[in-house]
Amino acid sequence: MTYPSRLAALLFAAASIVPLSVLAETPLVEAQSRVALASLQGGVTKALNAGRMDPAVAACVQALPPSSFHAVIRKLVENAFEQDWDRMVNTFLESPVGQKHAKRAWLRVYRNLQLPLPEPMPEFDAEDKQQLEMFSSLTDVQRYLKEDFLSGPDASPAISGRVRDLVQGCAASVKAANPAPASASPGTATSGVLPAGSPTTESRDASMAAVATANDIIRRIGQECLSLLNRPETPKDLFVAWQKRNQVFVNAAARYEAARMAEARAQGGKAQADQVWQQMTGAIRGNSQAAVRSMLDKPDRPAACQRALDVVQAGGFDIKPELPMYGEIQSLVAWAAGRP
Repeated sequence: MTYPSRLAALLFAAASIVPLSVLAETPLVEAQSRVALASLQGGVTKALNAGRMDPAVAACVQALPPSSFHAVIRKLVENAFEQDWDRMVNTFLESPVGQKHAKRAWLRVYRNLQLPLPEPMPEFDAEDKQQLEMFSSLTDVQRYLKEDFLSGPDASPAISGRVRDLVQGCAASVKAANPAPASASPGTATSGVLPAGSPTTESRDASMAAVATANDIIRRIGQECLSLLNRPETPKDLFVAWQKRNQVFVNAAARYEAARMAEARAQGGKAQADQVWQQMTGAIRGNSQAAVRSMLDKPDRPAACQRALDVVQAGGFDIKPELPMYGEIQSLVAWAAGRP
């Protein structure tokens, strides 16, 4: 296993930890992007289960955010609706019943693919149905409710092309992260040969990175937003509250990090330990910074900060079963629990 392959795992893990809701564009573009992404990821899951997909490429696809489809969906939406589409349809999708409708559309993708639903399918109650009837009187909302413009003659080629580009991009990234082994003497960092009993695995590297990236995102949001919004709590309060909710994962990541550094020092002294540390923390810091920038660098920064803090305090960055890497993170916890 080479250092580049472990670094690629850190990058995939960092992407997978960012909540989908904080990368939103307009409600309509975001909702349809989420549907398109679920269709891609569901298809990849079925291909992986049937042995027709490289697991590393599948992991990359599963880490993609809905923003991967924003540009193509935005263009389709602009072509499908009149100039005033955004006011009416987005007003609907911002309402409680509209949000429920968008979630049902997203979950129907999993149902149609005969995959487990990531969360329960919401049902419309009597009040929801009354609201739907009211919104349906608006022409563009009625079109949105009755037509699937993602399956139209113009949309299908555009979506298929974007899917192809994303899968090919992931395949290229995996290939670049796993170059042909360099000629070097066994046991060196370049050859990637690890001693028997080594704690180091790509999965544990990626799991540690996922936890550490979430950790760093919380820290950055607290530092940049709490004072801006005149909130009484401190960045440390936000950070500590997240760590308490995710203590078992934080502890496991810390134990693995310590084991990795001890192994590096034993193999190559301080120089190799520093190299490993820079590789791990550089990827984590870079990806957490990019994630926070994507959330907060908006025209209305206070509103972006409020949205990010709401996500944090609602547990949006917590380590949960719906995360693509949750099984691997749990394996890291099991490994840590078995350490002396």
